[in-house]
Amino acid sequence: MFSFLSNLSDRAKLLVAVLVISIASVSAFLLFSNRINAGIIGAVIGFILLVSHPVWLPESKTRIRLASLALAGAAVLTTSIWPNLLVEIVRYFSPETATQLATTLASATSIPVLVFILIAIFLVNYFSRDTTAMGKHDTAIDKDIPDPTFKEKMRGVVEALVDDLKSIDNKTNWSMSYFTPLDAEVEVNTGRGREKRITELLSAIKRSKERLFMVLGDPGSGKSVALRKLARDLAAESEKTGKIPVYINLKEWYVEEKWTEEQPPTVEQLNAFVLRNLKNRDIVTTRFFDKYYDRLYETGRLYFIFDSFDEIPSVLDERDGSFLIHRLSEIIFRFLKGARLESQGVLASRIYRKPTNEFQSNVTLEIRPFSEEKIIQTLKRSNIYSKELAERLFKERPELVPIAKNPFMATLVADFAENNQNRLPANQAEMYRSYIEKTLNDCSDRLERKNIDKATVYTCCDVLAREMFEVYGLEAPIDKIRKKYPELPLEEVTDILRFARLGRGVSNDVSKFSFVHRRFAEYFFVQSMLMGEVNIQPDSIPTDSQQRDALVLYCEVAEFEKAKSIADYCWSVIAEVNNPMDLRSIHCLRFLRDAFRGRKECIAGFQDALKVYIGEQLTEDSNLVSAKLATEAIGLMDKEGMENLLVQSIKLNNSWISECAVKSCWHLDNLNVVTKKNLFLYFNSVPILDVLKHYNEYKFFLSLSNSFFVFLTFYQIKLTRFILIILFILSSSILYPGLLVTSVVLFIMLLINKIHRKYGKWYIRRNNYGLKRSFFDDSLSVFSISISLISIALLSLKSAINLKLLPEPSTFTTSDLHPNTYLILIIFIFSTSHHELYLHFKLKSLIEAINLGTKNSQIFTRYQSKEFIYTLLTLVIFVLVAVFMNNILPKKISSVLGSSFLILMSVLIAAGLIYSFINEIKEYKKQREYLKKTTNNTSRWQIFSAITTLSEKYKIRYIEHLESKVKTVTGEWPDPLFLSDKNSEVITRLAKLEEKWLGLDR
Repeated sequence: MFSFLSNLSDRAKLLVAVLVISIASVSAFLLFSNRINAGIIGAVIGFILLVSHPVWLPESKTRIRLASLALAGAAVLTTSIWPNLLVEIVRYFSPETATQLATTLASATSIPVLVFILIAIFLVNYFSRDTTAMGKHDTAIDKDIPDPTFKEKMRGVVEALVDDLKSIDNKTNWSMSYFTPLDAEVEVNTGRGREKRITELLSAIKRSKERLFMVLGDPGSGKSVALRKLARDLAAESEKTGKIPVYINLKEWYVEEKWTEEQPPTVEQLNAFVLRNLKNRDIVTTRFFDKYYDRLYETGRLYFIFDSFDEIPSVLDERDGSFLIHRLSEIIFRFLKGARLESQGVLASRIYRKPTNEFQSNVTLEIRPFSEEKIIQTLKRSNIYSKELAERLFKERPELVPIAKNPFMATLVADFAENNQNRLPANQAEMYRSYIEKTLNDCSDRLERKNIDKATVYTCCDVLAREMFEVYGLEAPIDKIRKKYPELPLEEVTDILRFARLGRGVSNDVSKFSFVHRRFAEYFFVQSMLMGEVNIQPDSIPTDSQQRDALVLYCEVAEFEKAKSIADYCWSVIAEVNNPMDLRSIHCLRFLRDAFRGRKECIAGFQDALKVYIGEQLTEDSNLVSAKLATEAIGLMDKEGMENLLVQSIKLNNSWISECAVKSCWHLDNLNVVTKKNLFLYFNSVPILDVLKHYNEYKFFLSLSNSFFVFLTFYQIKLTRFILIILFILSSSILYPGLLVTSVVLFIMLLINKIHRKYGKWYIRRNNYGLKRSFFDDSLSVFSISISLISIALLSLKSAINLKLLPEPSTFTTSDLHPNTYLILIIFIFSTSHHELYLHFKLKSLIEAINLGTKNSQIFTRYQSKEFIYTLLTLVIFVLVAVFMNNILPKKISSVLGSSFLILMSVLIAAGLIYSFINEIKEYKKQREYLKKTTNNTSRWQIFSAITTLSEKYKIRYIEHLESKVKTVTGEWPDPLFLSDKNSEVITRLAKLEEKWLGLDR
């Protein structure tokens, strides 16, 4: 309650206090005085509220909402007070007429009237609600800026800002037709913790009514493109909202004096930079913001979209979380907070050097890598997309798929195919070379004017990249490098690269240069590696340091012996450390995965040993994190090795591990029977709602090979069954309502124990193979079987009555039963495993298929549990006892026994509730203690203690707390086997957190 009140605004708190005092006052007068005094007090309070309404009414009040309240109040008065008043008035003239009128009004219910009015009010408010992303400003724009020409000027400046965004897109060779919506992990601070969900980036920002957003993403993840599109979308609603969206790239924030702790950045400096940046767009923005900027900022009419926080020139040399980053986070928050509470803004950054907690945003959106479906969407946006191209990428060139998960790289893959007759690049280097070559060809006129050929450009780029990696970092000082290489035309070349959008300057410092993307710098650095001009440092692989990504690119194109020597070095580190959770081993294994999936001949010398190493991580006693990391490397094996490790992964019965392993093997063909049977276990465990949600994705990937296509047909049959069951349940409910009621009772009895075990979570039980089925899948089957069992019972009862074995009860009639209809329904439900029979038929002989289908049918396996048998026996005994008492025993004895039974059941239920309540309090207190001890920097020992002590229900809640609150952990796990339970949902979620805490989740 107190946390709820703390989240209210000051206005809302004041209104709550006034209402509490008012209710208490009126109630006191009603109890201890009379209605007249209570009415007087109520009227006085109402008058006070009316006079003081500017204080407590929300700023977002509208005439429609106030009119709705007035209409509702009038309706209440009309349906309660005025009828009585009308009767009294008529009685004064004619008592007989008044009596008749009172009878008429009493018989006319007021509920339909009230329901109609409430529906009307809801519809009016729903369709008149504010649907804009920025939100309509509370004050009319004429009041804030009383200039009759302002609206026209505002329209012109919005168009100018949009033109500027289009200009940026044109300079970067970008078109909105290429835009693929980005998925983001949204973290929302709700006041009770931080909740996470996955959604589309721009939709999340547009739908949310929060004021401030922080967007995080890796280089090339599409942050800038998405934010520019957001600005253009918001500009379309400027006239409705009275607000102006402005996109500002913070990498252009250059200051002459270096910031220090003694002279830190200030809000005034940021404000001056923003104004200067807006005025520099063109003459329209200069005149407009010169005159109106201060007033627009003060009244909260500017929606700021700040990009590239991590690329502020003064931040480039800072370490993560430095004093300057803390200070800049604070002043940007203060600036965006503005003079009004409703001021809005977005701040984007890479994850490294991201804003600190001083930027108090309630919503953080972290852009996720492209899914396979997003990669396909990006390919479709190229001019020559074909299904064959996508199939070649995922089936023949799976090593390119991890690269294409970066939006920038996916665009380069599509661009390469478009410019090379729908062909895929042999490696990353060819892809970069093609893009750079094409871009320089487009700049041929500029090259001719400066009398520079492409070979000179490549030479200068090699030098710049080498100096960046070895000396200066990603921003290179041109003047210093020019002194070192006076024979090279560096200034002319960097000017061409900026024009070609392959490079950029660092804000106003024209003496510094950087490539537009780190990958281009790596490409040119690798050219120096190939020419032997730099020292190759394999020791940067175990430490995941600067040369690591460049070495991946190098190994794709280097001579066989040189690439093999690096692969051998990585394996030697893995073998020497002999600890799958050691970061050096992990970095080396991931390097092998990234660099040699397309050159398996380089790892042939230790491929068998690597297979054994991966297999050792796919055992019951292995750490879940190491098992997941091992499945990522399955693609390094030959076909036979991949199949064996895939089967081993699925047999762990863990959805996380199985999903990762299956994704590594989409492209395999001619699978053996053992692999197919185990894949059946995996695909049969996928919840039906997930199949529906990702059907197009499954359809594409299961079509890549003939071996996987059988599972696509399996899903199609499963979906058909799902639709038929839904139709069956709906039709049964409509045709036989009584059957529906009794089926619901049985359904609740069958599921209540399983629901209690998982406390309402989606996954409630394990099937025969140990893989989890969804709550929804089980609910459908259980409900269908419930209806069938009730149908059988009704048919049996009718047969017994017809044969005179039982007398027909006076409270029940079987005349409306339709045995043929029920029989058809029963036969249908008892054959609901036909989709499993289909797969068995495909995988084995017909006789074995029938045997396995019967053995694995949903009727015989899913409910051969003690709980089901006990529940069914209880139901049968209860029905028999009820029939016996109602029809055999005398009524008095039956009544006494029935009453005694009810009393006994009430006592037992009450005792059970009290016992459960006491245990619940104990568990709750225990959980509270652990939550108090758990901070943002808690220890693994504390987590271990909590998980091993709490009950299943509170383990789930504790894990949710860790997911929302804890960013880093310290220490080691007390038990090395703690994260090895493959069958525990709690441990699986904890293992995913451990992967994130170790920085291995990307």
